[in-house]
Amino acid sequence: MEHLRGTLAFITAARAGSFTKAARSLELSPQAVAASIARLETALDARLFNRTTRSIALTAEGQAFLAQAEIGLAALENAAQSIRDKTLSPAGIVRGLFQALSECAVRDFDGGSQGRFSARWF
Repeated sequence: MEHLRGTLAFITAARAGSFTKAARSLELSPQAVAASIARLETALDARLFNRTTRSIALTAEGQAFLAQAEIGLAALENAAQSIRDKTLSPAGIVRGLFQALSECAVRDFDGGSQGRFSARWF
């Protein structure tokens, strides 16, 4: 799990161009972002950023990791969106009831025989 936090901090910092901007975006302190990225670099045994007191720049390893990490992040975002999409649409009994009620509403609008039933019970 720590790799995920560090990877998110890394992607955010790389996109923002600074640990401070990444920290604001993630609602963390700049020190927390820097520490998270340092732990990620230790775990990967690779330096991802060249740092000075005023700037950061991706290393070659950082550029390669960013490309792969962004693909992974997009996949996670797509997976979450697909779950949200499924939970927003009615399913099972609720979906069947929704469809039945929709059909009744159409019949009511058309004035069919179901209109009297719907008017009495709904």
